[in-house]
Amino acid sequence: MLAFSACEKELDLAQFEDDFGDYEPEVRIEAIITPYPYSESKFIWDYSVVVRVDRSITIDDTKIYNGRDDNGNWQNYTDENGNGQWDEGEPLNDDLGEDGMIGQANGFPARDKGEGNGKPDYGEPNVDEYEEILPLIHDTTAIVSVTNLTKQTTHPLVWHGVAAGFQYLGQNYSDWKANVLTGHYGGYVPDNWRISYWTEANSVFEFSVNLPNRNLMVTGQTQLIPPAVFMESGFTRVCDTLFVPYGSSGGIKWSSDPRSTVYCVRTEFQSGGIFNLLREHPNFANQELTAANGGVPVGIEPITSDLVPGLWRIVVITMDENYSRYYYSSLPLKDPEKSNLRDQEGNVVRGVAGSKAETGIYVRILSSGTAQ
Repeated sequence: MLAFSACEKELDLAQFEDDFGDYEPEVRIEAIITPYPYSESKFIWDYSVVVRVDRSITIDDTKIYNGRDDNGNWQNYTDENGNGQWDEGEPLNDDLGEDGMIGQANGFPARDKGEGNGKPDYGEPNVDEYEEILPLIHDTTAIVSVTNLTKQTTHPLVWHGVAAGFQYLGQNYSDWKANVLTGHYGGYVPDNWRISYWTEANSVFEFSVNLPNRNLMVTGQTQLIPPAVFMESGFTRVCDTLFVPYGSSGGIKWSSDPRSTVYCVRTEFQSGGIFNLLREHPNFANQELTAANGGVPVGIEPITSDLVPGLWRIVVITMDENYSRYYYSSLPLKDPEKSNLRDQEGNVVRGVAGSKAETGIYVRILSSGTAQ
């Protein structure tokens, strides 16, 4: 009989300095055009074209990951009895320790390092979060433009500190409705958001990113992709809303352009008059449904039991082939199959030039016995 034992040991990243000590930050570019820019599911500062130019970083970059609350939004525990220390039962707020969770949450047996110590620590909410990190990795020195090769028109893009917004999930596992956080990032956008008016179906665009400080010129092309089209799913539909009795099986179906077989699906719940993220994940064309649809790709999103009675929205994002490979692929970021960006020497550059389109449908989950 053999017995095995295991142990854990904390390792100092400095021990591995020989492996990454000479690392030179690389450029990473995401150049995305959305031919249908207006959508209720997007934030008011979104644009139809956004180009991000960032530098890569290592996990030991203490200028980026400094373990401090640089923007002052970390919340200390609530000292309800005024004794100057955290006591059992007092709200921890953001003072959750390095695992970012209350000591007894999700099976964790005890308090961890930093929990309730009254100061920000690595791993805690609002410490080294997106709002602190992203501005430090953006490159604002580029000269960026996009050319409609179909019409032979070029449009310069300008730097904007708030180019687009996004929602992401925090670490509040006990209350999913309070677990949605909002961030934003900077990028290069049209100086006139009506850039969408000169797009047309199947137009081809070329992005150009000139980085004089690096002596680097990067280009990449993409072709517009149309949005998905929702299909009959077996539920009552009135205008843009499906009415689904709670506990129903089945799913929401859509068809897409033959070039788009990988999707991003976002499920949102209505709270306080706005829609917030519940989850977001990749989805793929269903082979059986696609075959039954004459080879035109069909996707399906199941109706799950966590969609409780109320108003929801399912958003389907279609992507061109380049963006699809970038979004969902295990290939290295500089693999030529994943990145369609090239520099002036023909070398692969990390990132993508891609097109996406999104469309959504409302889903009203009905309580048992509720009339439609």
